[in-house]
Amino acid sequence: MAPRVIIIRSVRYHPWVGATILFLLILPFCPSIWKGLTDSYFPYSGTVVEKGIEHHFAELSDDYIVVEDSHGVRAKKYVTQYTSAIVELGSFVVKQKGFRKLPLRPGQIDLRALPRPVN
Repeated sequence: MAPRVIIIRSVRYHPWVGATILFLLILPFCPSIWKGLTDSYFPYSGTVVEKGIEHHFAELSDDYIVVEDSHGVRAKKYVTQYTSAIVELGSFVVKQKGFRKLPLRPGQIDLRALPRPVN
């Protein structure tokens, strides 16, 4: 019998394919990556019972708040450093649906929405 010739073609792929696969493999081990996106978009309300910083690796950290709703259910919400600075423990906050919305106390005004003085 004569040996068969097998031709193997090289497969080329874009560099973003490898990065996407790596990102999808890391996703389950770092919930702050995907949890932060959902927390920054969807609405929630309740009393802030805890604030803190969650450290992951050498210099990576995420700020979070724990919100307790009217039924006594607590939920950890990942927030930005600015949001963590303006939210106070024990205060009732309401976050509206949408990105760049802050969890504010009822009646509190977002300082970014104030008109800027013209020079």
